[in-house]
Amino acid sequence: SRLVGQDPLAVAKQELVASVEARTRAWRRWPERPEVSFTGDFAAYRRAYDQAVERAVRGEPVIPYLLENATASLAARDGGRGFGLEIEFELPKHNRHQALRAIARALHAAGLTGDDQVHDYHTMQGQGYRSGKNGGRGLWTLEKDGTVDGELVSPILYDEPATWENLRVAIEIIRSHGGTAGASTGGHVHVSTHDYDHIPENYTSVLNYAGHHTDTLFRLGHNPERESHRGVEQCQPNRLPAAGYESIARVRNLNTRKSAVNMESMKRTAKDHVEFRLWDGSLDPAVIQSQVKVSLALVEAAFRNATLGDLPNLGRLDRLGTHAELLKLEPGLDLTERGSMSFRVLMDELFWRAADKEQLTALFAATRWVPAT
Repeated sequence: SRLVGQDPLAVAKQELVASVEARTRAWRRWPERPEVSFTGDFAAYRRAYDQAVERAVRGEPVIPYLLENATASLAARDGGRGFGLEIEFELPKHNRHQALRAIARALHAAGLTGDDQVHDYHTMQGQGYRSGKNGGRGLWTLEKDGTVDGELVSPILYDEPATWENLRVAIEIIRSHGGTAGASTGGHVHVSTHDYDHIPENYTSVLNYAGHHTDTLFRLGHNPERESHRGVEQCQPNRLPAAGYESIARVRNLNTRKSAVNMESMKRTAKDHVEFRLWDGSLDPAVIQSQVKVSLALVEAAFRNATLGDLPNLGRLDRLGTHAELLKLEPGLDLTERGSMSFRVLMDELFWRAADKEQLTALFAATRWVPAT
């Protein structure tokens, strides 16, 4: 204690108390009754699904894009969780270098980046992630990536209109220069776990949610513009030991950067966060926003319920490929109570607002079940 200036045990107790208080606030954010229950009202789910299909038939955007309070305060700057994005993209082979430089200049001219340069891989990670006003204007960074042609990395973001407007502008710039979300691109979403403290049960709870809903989450991770999900080489479903984890070190070491949920950044600091890597790359702001909302809501639900001992998804373990196998026998699976149950349960576990469930139902309707690999 003479070296650090404080009693380490006292600091640990303070952190634990702060985490417990944060869990209490998380429960207060969750209302007693949801605006709509998809498990209790199958017709409400069908209406949302059918409306998404009708928008597609009319040639309208299928997935709504929200600018105001898109996350039900989960990512509020005051009291919420910060999040970050890594947006990978590919460019036409004949002019990829010129296009990448043009994107860098356009992003800077739009005020998103601090310069007009294409930086080396993980430049922002090395410099440290920051947050700023106006959706992080001036703090986004365009980087090289060995597996794709470019990657736009955001600063720490919050649920504010400027954030979603900046995302829309960034995507528009990338697309206007020939950028696409090809088969090799991933969309990585980082979510703060600053209030998790060094409690393994909190992270075990995240993995329980991700593991029990693996099949549904990977479907929501599929880029609707492509025929299928990119595969699990860079985002393998996490494995949860039967007895859970005894230490943060074990959580971190067994769930690394090739996992669907990467926990390498669990270092017992206020900068701790988890990275959701199962999402396909996308250049549709509404798809990215929907996946951000699932990431945020899953971290929140896992934190809120970590001490209860109840398993998500009614205790069912939906492994990757579960519904793809059922689909062979029942082509209209999405439109049945049985075939849509796992999705509807996930929606009721993560969201209480009708708008959130309707937005994610549109993503669900636009995507496909992922075969086991």
